[in-house]
Amino acid sequence: MINISKVSNVYTAHTVSSPNKINKQVDKKIEGTYTPSETANDFATILNAIRASDGVRADKVNAIKASIEAGTYSVSSHDIASKILT
Repeated sequence: MINISKVSNVYTAHTVSSPNKINKQVDKKIEGTYTPSETANDFATILNAIRASDGVRADKVNAIKASIEAGTYSVSSHDIASKILT
C-alpha cells in the first residue's frame, strides 16, 4: 500500500522552490575556448565529403551500362542467391 504522506514528502523535497534561480543558472555563458582534436577534424572532413556526394559511383554505373548494351553483362545465380541469403 502506498503511503500518501511519504510520497508527498518526497515530492515536496524535490520540488523547485524558485524556477527563476534555475533559469539564471542556465543562462550563464560558459567562458573559454574549445579546440577539436585532429581526429574530430578528420571525421568532420570525411563526413562533409560524404554529405556532398550523391552516393552514385558513375564509373561502375557506366561500366555496367556499357556491358548491358554490348550484351556481355551476366550475373552468376550463385552470387544472387548469396546476396539474398546474407
